[in-house]
Amino acid sequence: MIGASSRLFTIADPSTGVVTLIQGNSLDYETTTKHTITVEAVSSDHPDDNQPTSTHTSFIIQVTNVNDNPISPITDTNTAEDQIAENAIAGATVGITAQAIDPDRNAVVTYSLSDNPGRLFAIDVNTGVITLIQGNSLDYETTTRHTITVEAVSSDPSDPNQANSTQTSFTIQVVDVNEYPISEIRDMDDTDNLVVEVDNAAEDIT
Repeated sequence: MIGASSRLFTIADPSTGVVTLIQGNSLDYETTTKHTITVEAVSSDHPDDNQPTSTHTSFIIQVTNVNDNPISPITDTNTAEDQIAENAIAGATVGITAQAIDPDRNAVVTYSLSDNPGRLFAIDVNTGVITLIQGNSLDYETTTRHTITVEAVSSDPSDPNQANSTQTSFTIQVVDVNEYPISEIRDMDDTDNLVVEVDNAAEDIT
């Protein structure tokens, strides 16, 4: 066997022509999906100097993808605080962009909320951006924070020994907004506002 790929493969038995991977070598689908080898066959017969006694043929060996890289833990790629104002409108973001990575080639990661108390929030299946669901409202005076759990699933489940999903919880802080202005001052004492004149003495006004 000749060519650059001859360092990866060998014909251990010249009489059979079976091509095998050389011990100590490894393949990586994410780096190279195919290898081309050239096999040379030589005959021991030399009856006629005008007839060739050897020939060459090239073969392409396809590398099969295996899920040898598990999905990574989920991280938040948004550097903003994980928070939302209590008077936020539908579609407002909460400062969380979930991201998990599967290094396997052609693997696609999608996102969902596996725990979403009150069904207050939604997550974009492709981008991992979390927003407030339309029709929902927040109230700081009732709950100052909400905890959700994000699940990321990889489309590459080829190896049952490698995890193709992962989950992480995030806590979203609700920011207080001054919704209620201070009331007017009023007199809580129903009696008349009177004071009796007294020399050298102080008396409360009721």
